[in-house]
Amino acid sequence: MRPWLAPLAVLVLAGPLRADDDVAKAVAGLVADLGDDDVDKREAALTALIHLGVKAEKAVRAELKKATDPEIQGRLMAALQAYTVAEEEAWALERIRTPEAFPPSKEGCNEVLIPPLPSVADALELLRQQSGVTIEPYARDPDLPRMLELAPLPMSANAHGPGCAERSLWQLLCIANLTSVVDGTRVVIVRYTPALLFERLAREPGRVVRDWLEEDLQVFETGPANYSLSAKRFVREKANAGGLNRDAWFALLRNRALDASESAPNRTAALVGLSVFLGAIPDPQQDVDDLFLSIARDTQAPASMRQEAARGIAMGLTPAAHDGLLDLLAGTDADIQGFLLESLIDTRIFAITARQRMNAHPQKVEKLRNTLKTLAGSKSESIALRSTIVLIQEGSKDAAARLVTLPDPAELKARLYFIRALRDSPDPKAKERFSSFAKDADPEVRAATVHLAGYYPGGKNRESDAGLALSLLADPAPLVRHFAAQSLGVIYSRHAEEVFDAGLDAARARLAEMEKGEKDARVLEAVRKAMKGMGG
Repeated sequence: MRPWLAPLAVLVLAGPLRADDDVAKAVAGLVADLGDDDVDKREAALTALIHLGVKAEKAVRAELKKATDPEIQGRLMAALQAYTVAEEEAWALERIRTPEAFPPSKEGCNEVLIPPLPSVADALELLRQQSGVTIEPYARDPDLPRMLELAPLPMSANAHGPGCAERSLWQLLCIANLTSVVDGTRVVIVRYTPALLFERLAREPGRVVRDWLEEDLQVFETGPANYSLSAKRFVREKANAGGLNRDAWFALLRNRALDASESAPNRTAALVGLSVFLGAIPDPQQDVDDLFLSIARDTQAPASMRQEAARGIAMGLTPAAHDGLLDLLAGTDADIQGFLLESLIDTRIFAITARQRMNAHPQKVEKLRNTLKTLAGSKSESIALRSTIVLIQEGSKDAAARLVTLPDPAELKARLYFIRALRDSPDPKAKERFSSFAKDADPEVRAATVHLAGYYPGGKNRESDAGLALSLLADPAPLVRHFAAQSLGVIYSRHAEEVFDAGLDAARARLAEMEKGEKDARVLEAVRKAMKGMGG
């Protein structure tokens, strides 16, 4: 990258400043410094030029026509590019804030098949042909077509069922580190900037902090959280590779989180950036953990922020994060205790990172277990249940025996935690209690139950799981039928290390019958995938 392009990062970290009354005079004064022998003076002049904003574009173009020094020409071109990005961002933000539905694909388009190709640009052309959706780069950004040409597609970007064009486009733009907005009947590709990132995430505050089981249920109704996932990739690459360095990203996200004038969703989105994006870096980060701890301890902070801070603490790799987690759990703040327990339940967060680090300190592990035992006796049904579940994950047989004596939780999220714990419990009574939720009045609970029944492929003694899934193929709720078909495909998978065959023919026959009469496209897709996985 040419040295004068680096200050483009300034545009991301600070918006354009108000131009002086005499813009042309201000530009002329800065141009004189663009070719100065002092590198700091040159960079300061370019930064100031960018800060003038789009109002200076006419004057900058006039100076570019007169310039003969390649250094000055390059920096003037960099300023013009920054103005284009700012205009593009403002245009895209306006459309995000007045969202429109993704344009429908042409009739009969229920799948998109995009093989590996030399470039994302080639893949986009194939996507246009198959879906009939108009997809084009932002017209005033001349660099976007080249960015698409230079991004290779090393893997397929296939998608099936309703919304297949949108899902395939998301995969392609993730690879190119770009995003898109809907503008009437067309989809416009734009650069991904932090402002767009925050706006996207602020509109999906619950999608990025959900328990995996709850999220799977939500995806059936709304589709994948594409924007938050592409944002994760964008920020992770920016934090770990070129562009803004890690410290610049941390400052940006921290300042956004602590800005009381921002909305709670936007502030929470900044914390999501820290816990999920920077948290993907497998090294201790003291500044990140300190921020999470300060917000978790702030009882006046919005609940959504404290919840995300708890998630960040549970991912923390520093001794301060471990000590803070233990102290907060042992404290009297029920809200933060609940948030921390939820984070501990999601073992994909805790067991893979911070929990492993804690094993090197037996006294901390002992303190954690003793605190959990105390909380399991809490008068709060929510705290007691969540503590018991974490203890079961810690291998407590006493907690597993106590779990089956607890009443059914009323709150949906707690019920999902509860049935998952029953499923994982080694206590024989828990299995029977688990199966009873297949008849629950709430379709989300029934769907979660059958989803858990088919969570892993093959194995021995799967008769009860297969029978539960088979019975729920006739459920009145499409959500339940979808997961019932999916679970059968997993249980009878031909790719399992230990293939399970009991009842296979009956399952194949029932799915084949269902394929002929199923009206819901999402369920039908699951049925066909299951049949394929079962070799039928």
